[in-house]
Amino acid sequence: MKSYASAADIKVGVVGYGASFNIARHHLHEMKRAGMVPVAMADIDPTRLPVAAEDFPGIKTFLSATEMLAGSDVDLIAVCTPHNMHAPVAIECLNAGRHVVTEKPFAVTTAQCDAMIAAAKANDVVLS
Repeated sequence: MKSYASAADIKVGVVGYGASFNIARHHLHEMKRAGMVPVAMADIDPTRLPVAAEDFPGIKTFLSATEMLAGSDVDLIAVCTPHNMHAPVAIECLNAGRHVVTEKPFAVTTAQCDAMIAAAKANDVVLS
């Protein structure tokens, strides 16, 4: 597992920047307040991209997690998608070697939870 000298060495992003409760914006602000650097955001709704860009000037925006993984060097991703998408998005990010925090609930089924945990172990990354 890659180690980081300080929080400032951790580049963070979110998948899902929907307007519901502004939870993704909250996650990015809290990670920034902890010293981490917001670098990427993905949402399938193109109207959310300029909102994130305004909230976090200089952040790269993408229309999918796949695009974000290919187009950024984000280390830690907060998954803030609808509940039924937590597992597939988290597994994709974990398999790309990125650390992942999921919004609650963690996943919808025990099988999804098991698959997420297995992907984290297989890729030597953190899952929360």
